[in-house]
Amino acid sequence: MSPEEAQSQTIDLLRFPLAVMVIYSHIAIEAPVPAQLGATPPLSAADLHYILELILTDLLTKVPVFYFISGLLFFLTMRQWSWLGYKKKMRRRLQALLIPYLMWNITTFFIFVAVQILLKGEPLSYAWAMFAEQNWHVVWDCNEWGTDRVNWLGGSLRTTGPFDTPLWFLRDLMVVSALSPLIYCFIRRTRIYGMALLSLAYISRIWPVATGFSVTAVFFFSLGAYFAINGINVIHFVQRTKYVVIVSFLALLAACIAYNGEHTVIGQNIYPFFAIATVFVSFYAASVFVTRWNVKANKFLVSSCFFVYAFHDSPTGNPLGISNTILHFVIPGSSALENAVCYLLSPFLAAAICVFILLLLKKFTPRLAKLYSGNR
Repeated sequence: MSPEEAQSQTIDLLRFPLAVMVIYSHIAIEAPVPAQLGATPPLSAADLHYILELILTDLLTKVPVFYFISGLLFFLTMRQWSWLGYKKKMRRRLQALLIPYLMWNITTFFIFVAVQILLKGEPLSYAWAMFAEQNWHVVWDCNEWGTDRVNWLGGSLRTTGPFDTPLWFLRDLMVVSALSPLIYCFIRRTRIYGMALLSLAYISRIWPVATGFSVTAVFFFSLGAYFAINGINVIHFVQRTKYVVIVSFLALLAACIAYNGEHTVIGQNIYPFFAIATVFVSFYAASVFVTRWNVKANKFLVSSCFFVYAFHDSPTGNPLGISNTILHFVIPGSSALENAVCYLLSPFLAAAICVFILLLLKKFTPRLAKLYSGNR
């Protein structure tokens, strides 16, 4: 298998597991926060339950691997700048990102308002009030979180999202894709020194708080772009540096757990290093399945990733909420073990619900299914 083929197959193999990991990131941690992990050795069942949820909900699943992949793929066939190539790529992103993004947010907003009026008895004036209050913010920044996080200078950070909250990632991706000419010029002129500067901005989080222009999106998209523009094969890179990458990942994971992830100031300062290491560990782990065991991604699951991502925690439908309810009904206990089992299974059941609904849409309304799955 050529390095280019291995890289392409590794990216495909990563897509659906990453979509499932996104679902984990939207499960609220239910395990009680220990006063001190392991204060009475060995670790209690409650401690282990909390560590499990901390790792999957707050650490591994919030790593923006998709930004890195997007930057890599954007420039993989455009190592030398071409305005014609840029126009073609932006036209494809109009169909694959912008149109589905608008449709998901507008649809979920109107369904939410209709449910409030028709099923919950709200007056018609409720709809007008919602429209007047939200207007264009529905598709841009009507939700806000993360205001308790700070950067190295003590400045408060915040994250915003549209009505279908998980799509904040897509919004920032569209913004950074539109700015790709500037990113290309920056990488070409500043080379490794520019990436070092962007790394410092990401690690310190000293960056303008501007909606749609997050330092996370800019840094990881640019990092992927740096690999593509300079002809660095990611699989070759991670295989050569695997020991450094794996040891760094494990050490930083332990440190993040010890300092309670991003729930503490120290944890917030460790996490950016952990996120960078996790991107490369993800590629290395997936490449092992591809190159050693010839594992290939299921094409339908790959094509369903956008739909799973957009629908799993949507304000209307909410497969994640449905899966939680089903599992807690089937496993009604409240012990740490029973809760942990429900927690581990819930994202997979939610993803299965999304995939099943997409199958139905493809069967009965294929055009609608294509529209809501990012024209995939």
